[in-house]
Amino acid sequence: MKASGIEIDGEKRIKVEFPFDREIVDQVKQIGGARWSHTLKAWNIPYSIGAFEQLKKSFFMTGSVNLSCMMNLKYTSTEQVCE
Repeated sequence: MKASGIEIDGEKRIKVEFPFDREIVDQVKQIGGARWSHTLKAWNIPYSIGAFEQLKKSFFMTGSVNLSCMMNLKYTSTEQVCE
């Protein structure tokens, strides 16, 4: 899974990329404000503590998200990536 700080229509978001897996899609869809971007071909969630906490809760236990990187994810106009 890869998480990136992005901006969509002037709104800060976190792009969440992963190989297609129905279970992961279902978990991401449970995060408030999660949206699929046809343009980016990736899911994105609000750039907020609440959304990050939901992402962490859903994926940290399986080691799917590198939390040390996500904790330091800062929004800039260029994409910042955690892998």
